[in-house]
Amino acid sequence: MISNLLKENKLPYEDLLSSQVLFITRKSGEKLIACIGIEKYGSEALLRSFAVDDSFKNKGIGAELLHELLTKCEEEGVKTLHLLTTTAAEYFYKTEWYEKLNLVEFCFEDEGKQLHEVCNDFLKREFSAYRFVDGIIVEVNSKEEIIEIEEALNQSDKFKPVKTHLSTALRLLADKKSPDYRNSIKESISAVESISKIIVADNSTTLGQALKEIEKRHKIPKSLKSAFSTLYGYTSDVGGIRHALLDGDDEVKLEEAKFMLVACSAFINYLITKI
Repeated sequence: MISNLLKENKLPYEDLLSSQVLFITRKSGEKLIACIGIEKYGSEALLRSFAVDDSFKNKGIGAELLHELLTKCEEEGVKTLHLLTTTAAEYFYKTEWYEKLNLVEFCFEDEGKQLHEVCNDFLKREFSAYRFVDGIIVEVNSKEEIIEIEEALNQSDKFKPVKTHLSTALRLLADKKSPDYRNSIKESISAVESISKIIVADNSTTLGQALKEIEKRHKIPKSLKSAFSTLYGYTSDVGGIRHALLDGDDEVKLEEAKFMLVACSAFINYLITKI
């Protein structure tokens, strides 16, 4: 059955019996609809025989199989996974620009920060507007901005609600095909609301009330408190960010969403150093 699926997808199948391939498969009823395999050689392995039936493609089955295989490789002690292909280049050059970035993001999603920094050096060298930020490729190219966002995202579990809002803001901003700038801004300012409520230990308070209390307790400058109160007001009256989008509302663009994410991250980092 596996050989038939591989043959239909123009993949090698003649050596299956002799090559010790470990397979993971998917079925629909009695029909085999997908497979993926590895040949293991100590701590290295060859990924091969990755195929999905034509009628089941573009349903996420291949991605599920690949993630399952990568987990299996980790359990088996595989450190390096190789892929030999004759069609990747053709696919890569035909894809949209955002699909190329998504592929790079996927390939490096489980890698450490050091490798992301190496990738960022290459992106900078090629004058790309995109960089890795907390494992996601996003249109942020200032090292200082990246540091502020990642620092805010890497706070302790005490500030988990804050991280949830910031992570969502980053993900909405980083969607290369359909970015949602309005809701990214909403999530960024919601992160500031969350940190403020945590600091004053009152989940029912408003951001304005919380900032007044923080100003008293921790002696933050009135001008800084006023600046973020004004930014909160901005999110209530521009582009339908905190209300239903109305005809005639200003369009929210990348520049505003990126500024809010960086500014809110920096303010969160500042508040945490004050408590």
